[in-house]
Parts: sequence; C-alpha cells; structure tokens
Amino acid sequence: MVKLPKSVAWHQGNFRVKCTVLAHLATLCDGDWKIKLAIKVVPGSSREGIAAWLGETLKVRVRAPAERGKANAAVEKILAKSLGVPLDCVRVVAGMTSPRKVVEISGPSKAEIHDRLAKILP
Repeated sequence: MVKLPKSVAWHQGNFRVKCTVLAHLATLCDGDWKIKLAIKVVPGSSREGIAAWLGETLKVRVRAPAERGKANAAVEKILAKSLGVPLDCVRVVAGMTSPRKVVEISGPSKAEIHDRLAKILP
C-alpha cells in the first residue's frame, strides 16, 4: 500500500492533490511499458479471481455487481493484487458498461505480465 504524503487535502469525497503527490504516484506506475489487456468480466460471481484465458482474452470473476462501476473497480483491484502492481497502475480504459473490457497496466513488460499470469492460472 502506498503511503501518501501529508499534502493530500480531502474535499467533499474527492481529493485534491498537490504536485508532489502526483509526482510520487507517477514514479510508481511510470515504467517504459503500458500494456493493454483484453478481459471478459463475470460480475456477481460466487468466486473472485482470474479464471482462465479465453483465446486472447483473460476471464476475470468478481463478486461485485455490474452497477455504478463496482465491477470495474473490483477488476482493477483483483488484477493489481494478482500481478503485484499498485492499484493506481491498473485501469479500465474501454468497455465501461460491457463485460468485455480493455485494461491498461503500467509498469511491467508484456512478458513479465504473461509470466505472472502463467504462475496464477492452472
């Protein structure tokens, strides 16, 4: 978990961040690599986690329902934890309301991500 400096100011549920915090977070995610990964999400599942490869698409199960972005947030959290990258380095960039999504992962190379996934998947 990233410990933010004291320069974060909370304001009505959203936070305003000074440049020092943005620079700090950027160094955590700013590698030479930004990988886009196609995924299929199964919301409302009884189990949570990365299930399997479906061709070129990664199947991810989440307990969260597919409403108001809850499943998208759960996908980001599961992928970040499974791949060993900070949560800020994983984000859904396409397919916000669809089960088929594109996720951008900053930091590790494509080969590193595939190696980490190979260790997780049966």
